[in-house]
Amino acid sequence: MDDEQLKKLVLKFTKTLFEGRISEAEKMLASFKKKVKTEEEKRIYLALYGLFFSYTSEDTDSLLFKIYTDNDVSSQAQRIFKVIKEVSVPVLDERDPYLDVWTIILNNIDKIPVPHKLRQQLPSNSTT
Repeated sequence: MDDEQLKKLVLKFTKTLFEGRISEAEKMLASFKKKVKTEEEKRIYLALYGLFFSYTSEDTDSLLFKIYTDNDVSSQAQRIFKVIKEVSVPVLDERDPYLDVWTIILNNIDKIPVPHKLRQQLPSNSTT
């Protein structure tokens, strides 16, 4: 899967999930899981599944909730991206598709709809 295909998949999945179309997001996951053939694709699936699980189980300790409950969602996303980038490179010394999924989310946070479950909980200035 090339970078553009991955970005398209991640953004479509997060948009579907965050708009509250849970069943559709679950079907997307199941379809992708059936197509998984490589370790890279498995890591992508695990990242998307983790996002789905933390969102549907309302895990308030998850990275997703930490991002969207901050007063400045965009700045929080960039702070987290910076930490992930700094910490992952020396440890892995290569790209990790799991982290690529999160990098896409964090770098496109302004293009992703505010999660429907969190809209009421968000501070008023972070509903971008």
